[in-house]
Amino acid sequence: FAGTFGGGVFRSTDGGGAWTNTGLTNTFVRSLAVSPGYATDQTLFAGTGGGGVFRSTDGGGAWSQVNAGLANKYGFALGTKVEFR
Repeated sequence: FAGTFGGGVFRSTDGGGAWTNTGLTNTFVRSLAVSPGYATDQTLFAGTGGGGVFRSTDGGGAWSQVNAGLANKYGFALGTKVEFR
């Protein structure tokens, strides 16, 4: 996955040989986070300029805004929980 400022989120299924736009409506992506459990949950988060945070639970096929409780909708950094064993 690649987040771009002005083009949205792109996905490659061949190691970066070709890229496809996932259709995120806010194309000003400032941060992108992939779930540590992506192989099973296919969850991504995109922090955008002005649109807040978007989540996809199907590998980028569809996106939903998840901004409840956020005072500012300019997402600059995202993180995911990682557990080391």
